Amino acid sequence: MKKLYLFFAISVLLLNTGKLTAQTIWTGEKIVFTKAANSDWTLSSNQDSITNNVRITRATTKGIFNIAKETAYITDVSPADTKWAFGTTTGMDTLKFDNWEITVAGNPPGMLNRDMVLYLITDSIYIDIKFTLWSVGNAGGGFSYERSTAPLVSIEAFKNNGKVKLFPNPAAGYIQISGLKSNENYIIYNLLGTPVFNGTIFNNEKIDIKNFPSVYTS
Repeated sequence: MKKLYLFFAISVLLLNTGKLTAQTIWTGEKIVFTKAANSDWTLSSNQDSITNNVRITRATTKGIFNIAKETAYITDVSPADTKWAFGTTTGMDTLKFDNWEITVAGNPPGMLNRDMVLYLITDSIYIDIKFTLWSVGNAGGGFSYERSTAPLVSIEAFKNNGKVKLFPNPAAGYIQISGLKSNENYIIYNLLGTPVFNGTIFNNEKIDIKNFPSVYTS
């Protein structure tokens, strides 16, 4: 039987109380996402799946949008379920968030190589992001950016916490979490940093992992 080795990404840190902060800042390793010009934006490989609620892409023209909640770019709305600001998460108190098009003043090339913060509204997550490429006009809708990710915390790290325990390890059918004092949100990432599942967990509840794609097993 194949064994599934999971790495949990809990945004910010799991506090000693076992609770997560209401608003989360992703401070993990930065990754680069690129959608090549003229590529098919309906393919998952051309969408940045940040969470189940937000998948950023772009068609061959116009701006970026959240294909998890909208089928095309909508002026002054897209990407749905997000807000944006220039700056970094280290200066959160000084940032003014708005929709993407207003934030970049309708001039996407002007945002290139400038620090920005992306706020995922439903997930209540703040992400540092910097656009490095933007295809102008009818050049095929290419773009690229680098962004922060959730810090990865291994099962062993949770076990060492002393209060919150995850078991069994390794796991093939389910994992169970004990020691929680309240309901907690969680995200499961594969070793490439791609989210594969998220939800809310109660103390001693099991998470079913039997149907995870075999690419995540060893």
